[in-house]
Amino acid sequence: MTHKEKRIIFTRNIAELILYAHSMGFMVAETYCMRCRDCPVGKKNSAHKECLAVDLDLYINGIYKTETEDHAPLGKWWQEHGGKWGGDFDDGNHYEFGEDME
Repeated sequence: MTHKEKRIIFTRNIAELILYAHSMGFMVAETYCMRCRDCPVGKKNSAHKECLAVDLDLYINGIYKTETEDHAPLGKWWQEHGGKWGGDFDDGNHYEFGEDME
């Protein structure tokens, strides 16, 4: 799969995740999506730098939620759809492209 194809699939799945969140009564806002490849912030091999990861702020009943477990329902959905969820490494608001995504 080409990088362009991965980005297209990732973007579609993020849109579906956001709609799923809203259907549950949650609100989300993008925090970090793309970072420049030369950006000193973040990991050297970050999927953000490849436009294949996004961090989402989560609001439940208007309250900003920062704990990994707050993202668990969304993370579970994301993983069921082939994505990598940051909750597996204590970064609950991180949603990344997974090789099993279609």
